[in-house]
Amino acid sequence: MSLVESGWRQFTFFEKHNVCDPENPESKFSGLKEDEEGVNSLVKLWQLDRVEKDAPFCVRVIRVCPLLGIGRSTRACHVALHSSLRHIAVGFIDSSVIYSASNIIKEKSGKWLTVVDGANSGSGDEVTGLCLAWLAAQDICVLYCLTSTAILSFSISNKATINRVEHDAKGCLRDCWSFSEVNNQLIVGSTEMVYFYEAEQSAAADPDSGKGRCHALGRSNEKIQLLALNNHVALLTRQPTSIPYSSELWTYVVSIYDVEGQCVAFSCAVPAVSRMFLLDSMFMVLTQDGTLSAFTEKNISAKLDILFKKNLYDLAVG
Repeated sequence: MSLVESGWRQFTFFEKHNVCDPENPESKFSGLKEDEEGVNSLVKLWQLDRVEKDAPFCVRVIRVCPLLGIGRSTRACHVALHSSLRHIAVGFIDSSVIYSASNIIKEKSGKWLTVVDGANSGSGDEVTGLCLAWLAAQDICVLYCLTSTAILSFSISNKATINRVEHDAKGCLRDCWSFSEVNNQLIVGSTEMVYFYEAEQSAAADPDSGKGRCHALGRSNEKIQLLALNNHVALLTRQPTSIPYSSELWTYVVSIYDVEGQCVAFSCAVPAVSRMFLLDSMFMVLTQDGTLSAFTEKNISAKLDILFKKNLYDLAVG
């Protein structure tokens, strides 16, 4: 299905240009790795603005495998850290998920809650994503757990799980989701649809709390990666090539959707093995040959000019 068949009009509201490799480190960064032989996953928290011995200073190391219980040696595969540094979750390859609510830096012996026990009640699927939403007014942390077959959310209060919700998106790949702490919104790219979940609705104890609004973005094309910025969603998809006699079987396409305006704001083909990321409120694409491209949104005057040339006065006024 082409972009036009999705029912959304297509425009060129973004400009693509190549740039030099920039640097913009954040103040805190957490990651998972295995520095030791065997399965012994470590969560490390670095303070990037503090450099010692030509490397960022490591403020905390957490050995996570023993936290699952005696005799468990399951490899960790995902970590989520809230910006307040008071909520952290770790996911494992057997669908297990553990969570802690404490000052991650100061409290070295904070208690951990087993949210999903992969050995007994989990699906057994590898965790492909975790994100944390803090609802201060309700004193609830909403923990989203993503696997290839399911999207679950857990409402946690007073270090106990008080609600579990299974959402209507049937899982997603590791790079096909995005979460914003600003509005506590999770966006999930499944095979056919892109779903939008609000943390406050996910925390509600009603039958519809697992349902999210959805749009048929990138439908019938294999989704490789999803990014979100404000009201825009960018998808990197793979689809069969439409160029006759081409030696390439697949075409990789970057598409930027304006969800609020319900239109395709930009679309172009890119070389294979590309990677999208966000930098300074811009969509960036790094290709296999080392080319770094930035996608910048056109100003309102340029957008209006495009709409007027297409005689789309109703959209211009709206």
